[in-house]
Amino acid sequence: MIANLNLDQLLPAYPVGELVLRGAELSTLEDHVRAAAAELAIAIVADPVPEQNFFARSDQLNFARIGVPSACLWQGFSGPRGEAAFKDFRANRYHQPSDEWLPTYDWEAAAQMARAELLVGISLLAGPRPKWKPDSPFH
Repeated sequence: MIANLNLDQLLPAYPVGELVLRGAELSTLEDHVRAAAAELAIAIVADPVPEQNFFARSDQLNFARIGVPSACLWQGFSGPRGEAAFKDFRANRYHQPSDEWLPTYDWEAAAQMARAELLVGISLLAGPRPKWKPDSPFH
């Protein structure tokens, strides 16, 4: 295994204009993610909800603990519409019976995230193996 990409944070309720690294910045996996985002004209942004500590709260943490460079790719807010959709999802659907696909979801947004994830995967296969950065807690 060369890397772990956790893809379980998709919320296709709004167009993808941003990508949050969530762990990729701790290793050279960041280079692969940035290259994919650049190819798709998606901006890399800081986590708009760092207090949620998503990297340490999900599956990728256990991979990181055993030395596997890991990330949870997320589409950020991409503006007020995205922020409102995220807050609604967290308050009314996240880990609740109402957490299901909605007919209003933006399938182009889902496809855009899938393209980004695919490009990261291709880059990982073709490029150098990711390594933890020296200042990473997992180094």
